[in-house]
Amino acid sequence: MDGSQPKRKVKELGVEPNRSAESGDFRKASRSYRTELEGATKPRRKRKRSRTVDTERGFQRKSSALPISWIVWVSSAAILVGLFVATIFYYKSRNEEIELELASTSKVTQVEAALPSDAKAKWNGVLPKTIAENFLKAKTDEERLLWVRDSQKVAEILRRFYQQDARKQEVFSKLTEMPQNLAGQEASARFAVQFTDGSKRLISIQYDESGAGKVDFKCYSRYCDESWASLLNGSVTKAHEMRCILLASDYYNHEFADESTWLSVLATSPDFEDVIYLYVKRDDPEFVAFLQNPPKAQTRFTIALESVGMSYKNRQFRMTKVHRGAWVIP
Repeated sequence: MDGSQPKRKVKELGVEPNRSAESGDFRKASRSYRTELEGATKPRRKRKRSRTVDTERGFQRKSSALPISWIVWVSSAAILVGLFVATIFYYKSRNEEIELELASTSKVTQVEAALPSDAKAKWNGVLPKTIAENFLKAKTDEERLLWVRDSQKVAEILRRFYQQDARKQEVFSKLTEMPQNLAGQEASARFAVQFTDGSKRLISIQYDESGAGKVDFKCYSRYCDESWASLLNGSVTKAHEMRCILLASDYYNHEFADESTWLSVLATSPDFEDVIYLYVKRDDPEFVAFLQNPPKAQTRFTIALESVGMSYKNRQFRMTKVHRGAWVIP
């Protein structure tokens, strides 16, 4: 009786029992058929393994993005380091420009020889630095002339110089003492002056045997008897007293193409852009000392020059005289 009832239920479902049912293990066979039947009628679920594969692919995608983020990070760091280094080089180059314009303290030229060690003992009365500060702090032309050498001779030059509104507002921010020097027979104390607007000038204080010291205003103002603009546009062909910075050159062209005839020198100044080329005849008796020792480093000179034909169009001039290897002349 017990064995016949399960058989009928299985037949009703349309499934024949396998041989395990006939051997008496009917319950086990019934569970097996029921499982197969249910599996045939229910939809299959997504296998967990497929989700695992998808998850692994997701991790693979994330991990593949990591190198890109590292590249971006490293690139950003490199840019920041580059900017930092560029800033350092910028300020370093600015300092070098100041030293070149106001004469390098580490290189004193042969023309600007060092003073003997007892030179400071000659100073009497107001000290040179105080003279420089009093001159720079003066608000009127009359106050400035009190501290200026040959005040009557340079009074008109000084007034024209300070007629410009920008110069009336000049405020110096730094005063740096430079090596003393002896130009000819005139000893001097020199100071590099830097203003709040970034401009620079040189103060040279001359003193005599009595110890009286005064500012050489022509040196301070970089006075020239003709403007560089008028020379460069051809409206003026000659100039007698021009202050600039000279350096030996090797540029020979146009009217001055013959290197056997000319010695090339380039000139710079804060008062004009780019460079100007000057030329000296190699057999000119006026330049014997200069030809023997042309400036191998940037050096201040006060010179005379002239245009040769249309040479001004090429920024070329002939140098006709060297007044002094400095910006202070008698």
